[in-house]
Amino acid sequence: MPLLAKDLMSQQYDIIHQDALVSQAVEQLLLGGTRETGHKNVSLVVVDDNNALVGTISMYSILYHLRPSYQLFGIDISNMAVNAELEVFIKTIQRKRVRDIMNDEVVVVSPEEPMMHVLDRLMRNRVRRVSVVDKGVMVGIIYMTDIFYHLFDNPQAKEL
Repeated sequence: MPLLAKDLMSQQYDIIHQDALVSQAVEQLLLGGTRETGHKNVSLVVVDDNNALVGTISMYSILYHLRPSYQLFGIDISNMAVNAELEVFIKTIQRKRVRDIMNDEVVVVSPEEPMMHVLDRLMRNRVRRVSVVDKGVMVGIIYMTDIFYHLFDNPQAKEL
C-alpha cells in the first residue's frame, strides 16, 4: 500500500494573519512548538480574513528581508559598516507586515497524493514544506524533515 500525503502530514502548524507585524511572526517563531518528530517549526502558515491559506513566512524569509536592499542587488558589502546598521535593519523588518515579505507561492498537494509525488514536488520547487489541502481547506503540512525521518529513522528503514 503506497504511503500518502495524509499519512505523513502534520496537523501541528502555527498560523498568522497576513496583516500582522513581522515582529509578531518573530515572536511566534521564537516561542513556537515542536512537532511530533521533535523538530521545531521554522515557518508559519499565513492566512487572510477568511482564514484561507495565502502564503508562508519563515525564519529564512525574515532573515532574507533583514538584509539591506543594496545587498539584494549583489553589491559587495565587505567594506561597508553593516554591523553599525544592524539595529536599524532589525527595527525596520519588524515594523513591516507579514504580507510584505511572505512567500505567496505555496506548493499544495492533496491528502491522497503519493509520498514520492510529494517528495518530487518538494525537490522540483526547492521548498522545505508543502501544504495539504482538501476541497480548498488546509488540513495539514508536510515538512521535508518529516519525510526524511519517516523514511530513514524507523525500524523498517533500518532493515533495508
